[in-house]
Amino acid sequence: MKKLIRNGQAMAKSTALKASGIAAGALATSSAFAIDSTAVSTALSDGNSTVTTVVTGLVGIVAIMVGFGYIVSLLRKS
Repeated sequence: MKKLIRNGQAMAKSTALKASGIAAGALATSSAFAIDSTAVSTALSDGNSTVTTVVTGLVGIVAIMVGFGYIVSLLRKS
């Protein structure tokens, strides 16, 4: 029983040391991840323009396919 208790205490100490080391490392590197608002704004703008371009292209392709289907349908009826 004493051996189990000692092993449990050793594991708890090891876990606590690892957790404190991870927390200290996270705090030390948090300044490296500072948010640059101009970079975020630029990225959002670029993303929005890309999405707009893709949606416009897809709508154009669908319009062409609908038109092509309409023409083929008219040719079949005649």
